[in-house]
Amino acid sequence: MRKEVERASDRLKKHMQKMQHQVKNDFNLLSGIMLLQSEALKDNSELYEVLQQNMNRIKAVGLLYEQAYQHTTPDHIVLPEYIRAVAQSLKSTYVVPDKDIRLDIHVECVILPVEKARACGLIICEALTNSFKHAFTELRQGSITLSIILSGTQVVIEIRDNGKGLPATFSIEQVRSSGMLLIRSFASQINASLEIIGTNGTALRVVLKV
Repeated sequence: MRKEVERASDRLKKHMQKMQHQVKNDFNLLSGIMLLQSEALKDNSELYEVLQQNMNRIKAVGLLYEQAYQHTTPDHIVLPEYIRAVAQSLKSTYVVPDKDIRLDIHVECVILPVEKARACGLIICEALTNSFKHAFTELRQGSITLSIILSGTQVVIEIRDNGKGLPATFSIEQVRSSGMLLIRSFASQINASLEIIGTNGTALRVVLKV
């Protein structure tokens, strides 16, 4: 009986490893296809940017599952490793040589279920994209700070930049950009609250229960 259980366990482990490689290969395939398409669209800046943003979203989800399958508890994600990978990937995409944009990351050791970690990763992906693209259009230097802290039973995520900020009339409910609509959608999926502060730069704060 014990040998049968061990054999079943080995088969399950091999199956999980096979699935891990398959998922990773599928994400790499999608990214490769979109990369080829993006090269063909470089003369159309608007379409190129849309494709680039979708590639970043796919990469964020791919990094999530890559980490999940590397740990003994694939249904939970250790945030520091995952979020750092997402943030650094975005920085390499958007920071250009003639600008000095510093990215500071402070992430406590928070562990979340895959569903919540995925939503948090995509929210951070959209928020960082907005900061890299829009906060420093008139500046050559700047900084973005990403912090995640555990406060009791709540996780507090904040993405803050010291860029040009937002108009005084800004309202999160009235913004119809695709990035902001996605942020609101992902936050709703995990019952998280959202707050945006647009003075002295821009800060997005997300609060959710563990």
